[in-house]
Amino acid sequence: MNGTEIIPATKPQETNVQKKKVAAYARVSTDKKDQESSYEAQVNHFTKLIMNNPEWEFAGIYTDNGISGTSIKHRKQFLQMMEDCRARKIDIILTKSISRFARNTVDLLNSVRKLKELGIEVRFEKENINTLGINGEFLLTVTAAVAEQESVSISNNIKWAIRKKYMHGEPSGGTFVYGYRWVDRQYVIEPEEAEVIRQMYERLLHGESVYAIAKRLRDEGRLTVRGKQFSTITVRRILSNPLYVGDLLLQKVFVRDCITKKVVNNIGQRDRYYVRNHHAAIVNRETYDKVQEVLAYRTKMGFRLRKDMTCFTQKIQCGICGKWYTRFSKDDYVDWICSTRRKGEKCSSKYLPDRRLKAACCRVLGLEEFDEDVFKDKVEKIVVPEQHRLVFHMKDGTVIDETWEPVCRKDWWTPERRAERSKL
Repeated sequence: MNGTEIIPATKPQETNVQKKKVAAYARVSTDKKDQESSYEAQVNHFTKLIMNNPEWEFAGIYTDNGISGTSIKHRKQFLQMMEDCRARKIDIILTKSISRFARNTVDLLNSVRKLKELGIEVRFEKENINTLGINGEFLLTVTAAVAEQESVSISNNIKWAIRKKYMHGEPSGGTFVYGYRWVDRQYVIEPEEAEVIRQMYERLLHGESVYAIAKRLRDEGRLTVRGKQFSTITVRRILSNPLYVGDLLLQKVFVRDCITKKVVNNIGQRDRYYVRNHHAAIVNRETYDKVQEVLAYRTKMGFRLRKDMTCFTQKIQCGICGKWYTRFSKDDYVDWICSTRRKGEKCSSKYLPDRRLKAACCRVLGLEEFDEDVFKDKVEKIVVPEQHRLVFHMKDGTVIDETWEPVCRKDWWTPERRAERSKL
């Protein structure tokens, strides 16, 4: 046809376009039932959205349920998603909103920038933001700052509500403590645990150390309310907690800010609220107050430092004022003295030489040479009712009255001093 060449039509070859691997991230911040529907709705929505798009390949749904959005370090699924992105298993991430992804602006931008370097796109449905799009990061920064401020505002409202409760003497919620159960918004005594607590207080007042009490509880097979063995720290907290005398000390700790969630001890940064006779007591107030005096004294004198302790520490009691004897050393000479008198307060007790004390122990225990382990195993405490007299209270219940010879010159004139004097 007029020299025109006719070329038969051919069907265009189908190009093998690789599908985008698309995943979604869903999160709700609490475990409450009213949040469960939101959580399930997010999962169902994104699953259908990805599966119904022929250009997309389903790469999974990453979900963190009941986890706060203010930090990513505790969100296991979020961290796993980031790891899979580095392994090139994902091309696009879908999420409902910025607040679902992260409320911490720093975490959000750091995560998005890492993904952007990998060529991975994040789409925020509610804000209609695409991180690889024009002005994507600018819009994200502004919107994220608003989301973070919203989190701060919510946190402040919660703190205000808690403080109002404190001001009215109400705890913000029942704490999980040994000796009580939280029933109908009040502390109810658990009888068996309460008896263990009373024994802790009595043992401390009878001279046992906090360490010894904790060890005894472990040997007895006792466990805390969390099913763990009793530690020295746990026992000391029980012995110093006003909860057991029926009082409440509110706001002992507080959250510094809602982003880091860091909890710090309240040592004056915030108001603290003390409520007397809030609930039934496990120990009476007189016992509780005495225990606080012992704990404070031991702390002051450094008894918690093992290097300063001997087998006689908290074992020798003044029979006049009831206080414990403390160790006093100068050069190579060691004495024991009532802590009341050592502080310069009124007490008619006298010095007790360490050498005479050990000699008396040897006579009572039938030893040729003083042995600390035997003393610890046999003697509960020694009471000093008057000068030159010691009353041994044994762990088997027996009481032994012993005296010691007051030879001051002989005590002072030790072999070391004689050797030193001979050099002159």
